[in-house]
Amino acid sequence: MTTYGLPHYLGYGVINRDTYRKEGEKEFVDYVYKDQTIMTAEVSPTGAMIEEYFNGKRLSMSFGKDLKRAVFQHYLASDQLKSQLHLDWINEVVGIGNIYAEMIQKTELTVLFFPAVYLIDIKIPITHENEAKLQQFLKKPEIIKHRPSTQKGIIKTRYVHKSEDLTVSLLTIKTPIAFTIQVLNLIKEAGLISAEKRLRGIVSQARTSYGPMMRNFIGTPTDDWKSYSLIFENTL
Repeated sequence: MTTYGLPHYLGYGVINRDTYRKEGEKEFVDYVYKDQTIMTAEVSPTGAMIEEYFNGKRLSMSFGKDLKRAVFQHYLASDQLKSQLHLDWINEVVGIGNIYAEMIQKTELTVLFFPAVYLIDIKIPITHENEAKLQQFLKKPEIIKHRPSTQKGIIKTRYVHKSEDLTVSLLTIKTPIAFTIQVLNLIKEAGLISAEKRLRGIVSQARTSYGPMMRNFIGTPTDDWKSYSLIFENTL
């Protein structure tokens, strides 16, 4: 939280401190994504209001007794599958290269966080050849603050007449959606995103379930394999 009680990030955006102002008991500030204002917040002792924008157009407005309630009210009522901002975010993630990104869907089990709103799970399979790069990456201060972890994962590939198992280190970072693209770019700059399709990264909304998990992918006519599965332990 900032010294004036507003979080330094909110949903998809990070705070633009230059926009902060105070009028009586009311505080105002903007949040930006890709250098454009996507949300404005107004807070006072009696309540809060947020307005969502994209490409300069105001899209919606939500109210609450405080900022947390206004934010939850807003996102519980919104459908990310129809959100221009979410679609842009998905395109940015996929554009990094060899990343599979799941769109955020509204379900009865949707869990929201404040001020993150959406907690994003980044998983990057790392082969033995890149283990030294991974260890160097984990020491970077800008990554340590996101509490990265690694675990063993198995990639089980199915061919027409055989199957094959590959053991990998699975780099896992759970981060607020506001920082996902920044973190993925750091991972890419470290040379940890492989060009091999079966080693593509997976970006999805963090799941609250625990235990073994399997992510399945079907091959295309140009692949020499029929399908593959990534098997790992899910934690929050």
